[in-house]
Amino acid sequence: VSRDGQNTYFLNGTKCRRRDITDIFLGTGLGPRSYSIIEQGMISKLIEARPEDLRNFIEEAAGISKYKERRRETESRIRRTQENLARLTDLR
Repeated sequence: VSRDGQNTYFLNGTKCRRRDITDIFLGTGLGPRSYSIIEQGMISKLIEARPEDLRNFIEEAAGISKYKERRRETESRIRRTQENLARLTDLR
């Protein structure tokens, strides 16, 4: 983190984006909700999990979360582009 609050990421000494690092780990099942190392109490959390939480765990383990994250990013870019086009139309 630099003084102006910007983050800089490096992978093997090469500058990269945060997304590049995230993509590497999402494909391995080592994401933020990963259960490769099971914490104390994690089994009971899985047993008592709501259906949507259980689905998130399964998707993370299957490597699907990588593609869902890319889809969310793409949908966000499309939404911003549509908003910008609407603004341009308003200006005409």
